Formats: sequence, structure tokens, C-alpha cells
Amino acid sequence: MPQISQVFQPPRFWQEFEELTRGVFSKVFEDPSPNMVGRPGQAQNGVDVYGRCRRHGLVGIQCKRLDDLDENNEPHPGGVITAKILNEEIKKAEKFSPTLGFWILATTAKRDEAIQRRARQLDEERTKSGRFGVGLWFWDDYVSQLNIHPELQRW
Repeated sequence: MPQISQVFQPPRFWQEFEELTRGVFSKVFEDPSPNMVGRPGQAQNGVDVYGRCRRHGLVGIQCKRLDDLDENNEPHPGGVITAKILNEEIKKAEKFSPTLGFWILATTAKRDEAIQRRARQLDEERTKSGRFGVGLWFWDDYVSQLNIHPELQRW
């Protein structure tokens, strides 16, 4: 009998989103102990979670829990990633030490073709010039991981 996929809402608080990202990182990159960078208020140089993988070496992830406003003007997870946000965050990640092999912008935003295209272009340009590659994780990707790895649902 086929499994029925569940739908999950993004975490309400950014701290929960970062913790979930750490769990997803562990599964995706088979790293048993990815780390959070610093604590609130400390400079993080464009990386909230980091760890290692065989293919890229050191991988950093910047989490962006974005809000939309509902009909009552109350914030709820959503929002959009723009090229400006992507470029600004990459610039910050350039300062992370040691140098990253790959960097991901993880977001509660829904998947968007235009920003995916821009990230692919940046990834190609950057890797050709010997700098870290660029990827995106959207909330849709988190939902897939939550359905693949039920233990993440407890996070």
C-alpha cells in the first residue's frame, strides 16, 4: 500500500527552523553532527548551520524564515527570496572561515523558478572560478525530507 505524504507548515519561530535545518542537514549530507554557528547576536558570516559532506567538504547553510501577512495583517511563514537577498547572503558567506566548499540558502519560502535560475547561474559562475557553489532549499524541500525521514517530524 502506498504511503500518504503529509503536509507541514513552516515553524513559527526562526530558532525552530534552524534546528530543523540542522536535522535535515544531517540526513541529506550524512553528517551525524552538523553545528549551529554561535548564538543570537553574534556575527555568523552568512552561515547558521555547517557541517561536512564527501562531495563538497565544508558546507554552510543560511536560514531565512520569511513572513507573509495574513488577512488580519499578522505574520505567518512564507515570503519570497529575491536576487538581492541571495546576493547579500552570498557576500556574507564569503567571510566565513574556513572557506566553504558549498553554501545553501534555506528558506520557508515556496519554490520559485526565477530565483532557482539565478542560483544555478551563480553556482556555475562561482564553481568555474574556484569559489563555493550555491544551492537553495525551499520549504517544499523540507516537506519532502520530513516525509522521507519520519524521525525529523519529532524535531
